Amino acid sequence: MGLSLPEILVVAVVALMVIGPEDLPRVMRSFGRMVGKIKRHAESWMEEGDAPLKPTKPVIEQSHVVVGDDGKPYEAYTVADSTSKKNEATPR
Repeated sequence: MGLSLPEILVVAVVALMVIGPEDLPRVMRSFGRMVGKIKRHAESWMEEGDAPLKPTKPVIEQSHVVVGDDGKPYEAYTVADSTSKKNEATPR
């Protein structure tokens, strides 16, 4: 978003009239600090977004065959990952 010189002058005159000449330097410093913080946060988020995500592979702790209600054998196993343990069963 680019501003031309006339647009910048209009913004400056309106800010001077609304804020007043005494408070304008303080407000502009605060605004500049805020813009700097936003830029730093945006840059850090962009850097984090560029980092490759590490896929997590489930680790099977236990495996055994169970017979389901339908009479079919199912392989049941306990999966351990970094967040929790799950009990799952898959048809054989």
